[in-house]
Amino acid sequence: MQRSGSYPLAGPLLLRGLLGGAIAGLVAILLARLFHLKIPPAQPIFWSSLLSGALAALLYLALLRSSRQAQAWLWGLSLLAAAGISLLVATQPIIRVKPPLSLFGGLVAPFLQLLELLHLIAPGRIRFPSQALFGDTVLHFAVAIAVAFVLTWRTQRA
Repeated sequence: MQRSGSYPLAGPLLLRGLLGGAIAGLVAILLARLFHLKIPPAQPIFWSSLLSGALAALLYLALLRSSRQAQAWLWGLSLLAAAGISLLVATQPIIRVKPPLSLFGGLVAPFLQLLELLHLIAPGRIRFPSQALFGDTVLHFAVAIAVAFVLTWRTQRA
């Protein structure tokens, strides 16, 4: 990876994040099929994973510039985000996400649930099916692990 000073350039790192998100999306779709999950649909799983990869790359770039333990921070924050999103999905009513945001429903829906929890928007009316919670939690952690792995693999400061 090219370096600007002693840090990776943003462009290649963002591409790596998108690659990690794409790989995570495909893994998550395969896991959703394995767990026979009807929701979330495959398209929002993939696009949300791709967006997660891009956001994680930007976060990692900031961490590389501000911390000596950027990899550890990225792994910790990625797993914390997966746990937080899984907890929101399990405990808060679902808010229906309308197009065009529905493409990124995997990221938008938990954000809306958080806003609902803070009483900033009206609550949703339906709950995520309890029989799908385990599989959905596995999806969240699979995306976090895949994105963090691809981003941190062989990335280091000079």
